[in-house]
Amino acid sequence: MKISIESIIGSARKIQEQRPRQRGGRDDGAQVRADYVSIEHRIDKRLSDIHAELRDIQHSLTKNQIIEDGIVRLREDVSRGGDNIARILDETRFEGNRVLASFVGEHPDAKSLEAGLDRVRLLVRDDVLRLRSLQVEAENIAAAGTSSESEAGKLVGSIARAIDTAGAKASSVFSIESETVRRLVR
Repeated sequence: MKISIESIIGSARKIQEQRPRQRGGRDDGAQVRADYVSIEHRIDKRLSDIHAELRDIQHSLTKNQIIEDGIVRLREDVSRGGDNIARILDETRFEGNRVLASFVGEHPDAKSLEAGLDRVRLLVRDDVLRLRSLQVEAENIAAAGTSSESEAGKLVGSIARAIDTAGAKASSVFSIESETVRRLVR
């Protein structure tokens, strides 16, 4: 039996022609491309959802930090006699609303201020936890190496900045690092 280039090429063509018949005429390459587009679409949608969640968390975090600062001011004022309670309640606003007055009431005492401070610190902690969770998710998307990598990278940066702007006291409320969470998830 002689082996020639023409016979090898002929055999390769026959095999190539038989494959679509064996697969039932379907094109696996088209399926892979469709799956890739579907995955990219889902990643882009999730990144968009993460952006929206980030805005909501930043809104909540800012409001809760304003309330926390107001409660600290009220506590100091109550310890000095409470002459400025009404002014502090009126001045502490978020988006035009008297958030401190609605949080602690119009006539707070020392006990209700302590309870309010504990409650708002839990809310701040929850916001920071949600931010860190989003950060880990965005970092995992960026680590997956998709075409949305640059968008995910920008999102990771904006979440990190949001955590930094939350301040040292909010960041120290929860001490686990995103790297630790990522290792635990894997």
